[in-house]
Amino acid sequence: MPQRNAQMNMTRQMAETEAQIRKLKAEQHKLIANLRTIQTLATEEKAQKTLNKVNEILRTRNAEHHAQLSKLNQRLQRAKTIVANYAKRNQAQNRINTVAPAFSATTISGDKVNSNQYKGKVIVLEWLNPECQFTQYGYQRGKVTNLAKQYAKNKDVVWLGVSSTKLKKPSALSAFIKQFKIQHPVINDASGQMARLYYAQSTPHFVVVGKKGKIAYSGAFDNNLPRPKDGKITGYVANALKELLEGKPVTIPTIAPAGTPINAGRRR
Repeated sequence: MPQRNAQMNMTRQMAETEAQIRKLKAEQHKLIANLRTIQTLATEEKAQKTLNKVNEILRTRNAEHHAQLSKLNQRLQRAKTIVANYAKRNQAQNRINTVAPAFSATTISGDKVNSNQYKGKVIVLEWLNPECQFTQYGYQRGKVTNLAKQYAKNKDVVWLGVSSTKLKKPSALSAFIKQFKIQHPVINDASGQMARLYYAQSTPHFVVVGKKGKIAYSGAFDNNLPRPKDGKITGYVANALKELLEGKPVTIPTIAPAGTPINAGRRR
């Protein structure tokens, strides 16, 4: 979550700097236009002192403008570099377009599952934690269960929950599944092995694997945390599923999720 906040803050700073540059250029354009008008009038009226003063203001203002613009452009470039580095790091960490790690696990109901049995299918791995307010919020809205149910009868899609967090109350997971009528299998990953394999460090976290076995999306469910200022919700997982089933590349392959850290184990 700290990394996501830092990335969002830097993106916001980049937008603010771009706005400052646009404002500075507009003000400069308006001022220069007015000074040019005075300059023309002074020339026509042969007002040499006024003309000299205007020329001096023009030189000074242009120098100040270029200095301010250069400083803002440097700040913008730094912000762009940092944001680009975040994106590269997210992509590297989440292993987008790389072969998804093989897994063999047991669900909380005792059933064995492994990645080989899902070859040729789109796999959704959903890291959840009933004691995480972010997971609770997602389920209370009903969007996670609704999307899972939407694809429950689709033979090309497999949806698996993954519990990698050491719970304070072990019974909380079963109660959570019952409360929200979760129908898809939930893997018991108390050791954190799957979390390490897929670089899931917080809940909720979603990984979508394409039919060819490569990770196509990794990150947040949607952009509702924090809620966007314009109120427009983008369903990252929903979009990834739709695009993959249509044979298209995923438009947004990774968005750092906001959530509760997974405490089952540390990354190697």
